[in-house]
Amino acid sequence: MPKLNSPAEEGVVYEVLSVGMNGRTPIATVKEGSKAIAYTLPTDLFGWVQNFMMMSQDGVKLLPAKIEFGILEGRAYAEIY
Repeated sequence: MPKLNSPAEEGVVYEVLSVGMNGRTPIATVKEGSKAIAYTLPTDLFGWVQNFMMMSQDGVKLLPAKIEFGILEGRAYAEIY
């Protein structure tokens, strides 16, 4: 994830296919070319992944979606693009 100097800068955008947990480690599966690749996410995004998982259980379909990732002011963030 890129470290940003200000909110005006843009992070990296991925097409995220799914999010989940590997134990207590947040993970995201993203599309890269014709492949799906799973990445571990920073622990800062634990709550963000939990929210996605809870909404999915409630029937809300948010993924796949383009999501911007970055590090701003020392904390990782993820936002639907």
